[in-house]
Amino acid sequence: MIKQSVSRTAAGEVIGQKPSQLLYITVRNKILADLTKAGLKPGERYFTEGELVVRHNASRNTIRRAMADLEEQGYIKRQRGQGSFVCEFPASAEASPDLSRGVSLSPAVSPPLGKSVKIKRLVVILASWDDTADGFYSSRVLQAITSLGKELDLAIEVRHPTDEIQIEPDGQTAVLAMDPRETSLILNLNKLASQGVRIILTGPKFIVPLAMNLCDALRQTACEAVKQFIRMGHRHVGIIYHSMDHRDFSQSLMGFIDAHSELNHPIHPQGIVCYTNKIEKPSLDPTQITAWICTFNAAVNLLATRCQLHDLSIPEDVSLVCFDSPNERVVAALGKQISVMRPDARLIAKNVFFAITHREDGLRGEVLELPMQKVQGQTIAPPQTRND
Repeated sequence: MIKQSVSRTAAGEVIGQKPSQLLYITVRNKILADLTKAGLKPGERYFTEGELVVRHNASRNTIRRAMADLEEQGYIKRQRGQGSFVCEFPASAEASPDLSRGVSLSPAVSPPLGKSVKIKRLVVILASWDDTADGFYSSRVLQAITSLGKELDLAIEVRHPTDEIQIEPDGQTAVLAMDPRETSLILNLNKLASQGVRIILTGPKFIVPLAMNLCDALRQTACEAVKQFIRMGHRHVGIIYHSMDHRDFSQSLMGFIDAHSELNHPIHPQGIVCYTNKIEKPSLDPTQITAWICTFNAAVNLLATRCQLHDLSIPEDVSLVCFDSPNERVVAALGKQISVMRPDARLIAKNVFFAITHREDGLRGEVLELPMQKVQGQTIAPPQTRND
């Protein structure tokens, strides 16, 4: 029986679930990932709570809750006055749902793994916008998928988004659609999902109820970036986003608002800028707002142009975080020092393989948020004296 999607607000938030719950889950998963990558042996000492507070930029209460959860699951053992020590991982740790699923918008419960199935073929549908943009998203995810696919002896078939996908629901084929936007493709995916074909969507503009939807944790990423700017002394932080008809932009804007709400910090009248190809270039003043969240490449270009008019530079005078992979032209113009946050392709690939190698009835309709990956630069800095 297919599990229905959980109730969410228009912003995509689970009704009744507090942001602090998501933060503790995020920190817990990061710590678990660290434990896994570090290759520590049972009995070896791990970071103290104080060290983890600095390492993950979180409150002691959040760290304590995350560590208590990991201790309950058998990953660590905490000893009063001595610290935390690595335990012998449980047998299920190899395919731990907490690590594989990333941050979930639904309550943090382990999905039913059930009986493993053998998927022999994965049909990958590329993103249509890669035809006109840099193509970084599909290429990086496809590279990670191909690398991991060798371990599973999986046949990977790449298709264009305009192709008609016809698949027999024999349980041996899964479909990965990268940010599908065409109505015909969405209808086709819905039809295949209703027939029992395993469908996974990444970075979806539309949430498909019968698919597993992998999204980027942009709301939380934007919120943390804004709070860091404000803590450093930036009186006003701005965001440049595209239209609200895509989840990426709506979540980024919600995170921007979340941060100001949590800190009880007023939003500057010129701090929220909507920049689309259908409207005249908006007016923005980088002398008033010294720190910016740019959600896509064109936003970086627009900000760079405005900075040049005021004889300002990035990052010396203006701090900037971009939620995109800037192309060479943009990077060269700004001295290749842009802070970039983008989807973690390898983590996406791991989630895809988790979905196609285990029963996912309990995951259908879920929106699973995966942490963004910092890949380049560091332009987050205190404001210059001239802007105070």
